[in-house]
Amino acid sequence: MINRKLPLMVLLLTIGAASLWCQEALTLDRALRRLGDTLADRLTKGSVVAILNVKAPKAELSDYVIDELSSYITNDGRSTVVDRQNIQLLQGELQFHMSGDVSDETAQRIGQMTGAEVIISGSVSQIGSEYRLSIRAIEVETARVSLQPQALTVRLDARLAGLLNIGYDEFTAGRRIGASFLNLAAGLGSYTMGDWVGGLIVTTSMGAAAGLLVWELSLDYGDPLMGIPIAAAFGVGGAGVLFGILRPLFYHKGSSKRVAANTPSWPSVVVVPVANKSAIKSVQVLCTWQF
Repeated sequence: MINRKLPLMVLLLTIGAASLWCQEALTLDRALRRLGDTLADRLTKGSVVAILNVKAPKAELSDYVIDELSSYITNDGRSTVVDRQNIQLLQGELQFHMSGDVSDETAQRIGQMTGAEVIISGSVSQIGSEYRLSIRAIEVETARVSLQPQALTVRLDARLAGLLNIGYDEFTAGRRIGASFLNLAAGLGSYTMGDWVGGLIVTTSMGAAAGLLVWELSLDYGDPLMGIPIAAAFGVGGAGVLFGILRPLFYHKGSSKRVAANTPSWPSVVVVPVANKSAIKSVQVLCTWQF
């Protein structure tokens, strides 16, 4: 009997470990909505709640989490949330910060002074490329933890990046590669990504190459300049195509722009004719483009 149960126990433990390992990373707003629903369900009906503090890297993030949780609990209607201004009035007296650590003793005292029955606190901490949002609740009268810490994994999105004041872009590797191919159509890929400078450079280089080809076609057979425009067209056009392919791959996160990339310099093209006595034997096209 024991031998039959052992494989089943191993299977259940494996599934449980896998479910914990593969926990879904949520957006900040979705995580707050889930925690708000949890709080509304766990709190005693008619209780007075004070959301005291949320320790976070930025005060703006702390304020946002507190405001959103307050809204969810208030809109639920089963509990009353202490006005945040009343808590802020106690900051100077009790010397605590709403975006920092607050001891349980201080939390109890604030609860007694504001008439709150339950104190809620939380934290936002970075773990690798993701963040951990955690909250807990304690009863003011007994200091008993009425809600064990609830933690959710939060991925970086535009909202969280804005509150943390860090750069963020939504461009996946697939979108960047797609933009590289679209740039073959006169820089269309860069335009769709919001990179007007890069798109203009690709468009200009391809337009210049087309103009040089037209010039080559307009020359009479035997003209000493024949071959120079087409060589220059291949140089300018080839550099433009190469730039258009590589440019999207170098997009990086920017703090204020939708797309940020290393600012390129304009191409430097030099056509050097190689003469043999009185006739032009060949030409060399030297193109330098830094980005």
